[in-house]
Amino acid sequence: MKRTLEFVVILLLLNNNLLFAQVSAQLDSNTMLIGDQMNLILSATTSKQSTVLFPTICDTCIEGVEILNKTIDTFSTNEQLVWKQTLRITSFNEGNYTIEPFAIYDQDSNLLGHSNALQLQINTLPIDTSANIKDIKAPLSEPITLKEILNVVMWILLVAIGIGLIIFGIYKFSKRKKTKDISLKSKPTEPAHIIALRDLEQLHQKRLWQNGHIKEYYSLLSEICRTYMYNRWDIAAMEMVNEEIETSLQQIGLEHHIITMVIKDLQACDLAKFAKHNPLPDENAAIYKNMVDFVNNTKETIANNNEIQH
Repeated sequence: MKRTLEFVVILLLLNNNLLFAQVSAQLDSNTMLIGDQMNLILSATTSKQSTVLFPTICDTCIEGVEILNKTIDTFSTNEQLVWKQTLRITSFNEGNYTIEPFAIYDQDSNLLGHSNALQLQINTLPIDTSANIKDIKAPLSEPITLKEILNVVMWILLVAIGIGLIIFGIYKFSKRKKTKDISLKSKPTEPAHIIALRDLEQLHQKRLWQNGHIKEYYSLLSEICRTYMYNRWDIAAMEMVNEEIETSLQQIGLEHHIITMVIKDLQACDLAKFAKHNPLPDENAAIYKNMVDFVNNTKETIANNNEIQH
């Protein structure tokens, strides 16, 4: 019997891991309110040459307890190394529970020991049945944060952009439809230049700019010119900006100096209509004469065989 005890002591001395391993388990408290959280700490103290393998514990392996997360830390003390695994736990079931001992091994699968069993009591809030039932508390008021303000501003901008795109789409569609309607409108039987020259003469007789009606004068002058382009070449000039009109006139092959002059005069009309520009009397007369020359220089010519020459 004595030899047997000596043999066991020798084995223990040869295995430092077993000799110096100390395994324990502890809770922050033995009681916890339902839904609260606390730490369950498994610790093992070994020699510095050892590596501790903590048991694999699933989230619901412990009866009545749920594991939220796990962390492992180590620190040295003298010739020993302390290993700690912290389990953050919670519970939603009232009652008394026993946390059974955990088996902890080293890297060579040698059993270092079993932790101690723990008792945990889960309590609920006490209910005073004698008290009157109270209304639910109103939500707490919180100050509006800058982030919330920026979110509201961002949504307002997005809605405004969306509305703007819708309005722009409706405008483009209606403009295209109006242009199409104009192109399908039947043309007058008289030649385009006859109508334009007659309208220009009637405008001249009204003496609008001489009586201070500058905007009305240039509005009618621009309209006569644009209508002539439609009747003469099917150019929907009433719906076009000056750059589009210039491109259309270039495509039908008009001479450069004619195009330059009429575009310049149309721009002058726009300035008087929209920018409240007040041209000098000489400018008024010159622009009118340019419009007349434009019509005469681009009008249709009738050949002897009554065919219209373009």
